[in-house]
Amino acid sequence: MFKVVVGHSDEADTGYAIAAILHQCQTALAGDIPQAGILLSAIDFDYGLMLNQIQAVYPGLLLIGGTTDGEFSSQAGFQQDSVVLTLFVSDTITIQAGYGPDTSHDTLAAARQAVTQASRQQTVPTLCLVIAESLGINGLSIVESLWQTLGDDFPIFGGLTGDQAKFQQTYQFFQDRVMTDSLPVLLFFGPLQFSYGMAHGWTPIAGRGKITAVGKNAVTAINGKPALDLYDYYLDGLTPSPEYPPAVSNFWSIFHPMSMSKSPTLPKQIF
Repeated sequence: MFKVVVGHSDEADTGYAIAAILHQCQTALAGDIPQAGILLSAIDFDYGLMLNQIQAVYPGLLLIGGTTDGEFSSQAGFQQDSVVLTLFVSDTITIQAGYGPDTSHDTLAAARQAVTQASRQQTVPTLCLVIAESLGINGLSIVESLWQTLGDDFPIFGGLTGDQAKFQQTYQFFQDRVMTDSLPVLLFFGPLQFSYGMAHGWTPIAGRGKITAVGKNAVTAINGKPALDLYDYYLDGLTPSPEYPPAVSNFWSIFHPMSMSKSPTLPKQIF
């Protein structure tokens, strides 16, 4: 048996929000005791209070998570300024947790510490979930460091923490701890079957390109030219914004500024 329950609240007050998601989870659990969970929270909540309340209801729960730029779930769809708690229950799958500190300083060491701490089983893990620091770090280096630790092409799911595009400070959660610059993971052991899908709502409005230079977590050049120059060329002087993100495939840039709304008139537009 493997069971997943979700609690999701857009209450502005931390106390009301955590009470709501715990009530939703307890109702869905119907008496089952969760092994582990993931907490995703908008940046403006009291994370310490939330983590303490969760641990009070589920003592010893293996919990990871972090701050976000928007939240979505099967419970409430897409929301902003909300909190989502996902809990896992199983009598056939074992879940363990670990974290590594100072991720931006030494990503490989952080990945190794996180995996070592979570590898209390003698068997080989089946799946890794990670919620990691994003600022000052190349996200690909996190995946590569976990692959060096867990094995090439090991299945890794998760994401990087956010702060609603302020680019100042993100936070990660582990048990009842609020941390920064860290790499928390959940490792799943046992006969777990899983699949994944990818989709987006943007429409390409420009041509393809190749990333030719990066600086930590920033793309600095595409096709040998400054990335901002290409934005200026294709967007005809519009200021770069999250409304026009570049699409990335197989770690190569397919320089497609994308738009959720009607595409602007671009004389240099390439389809």
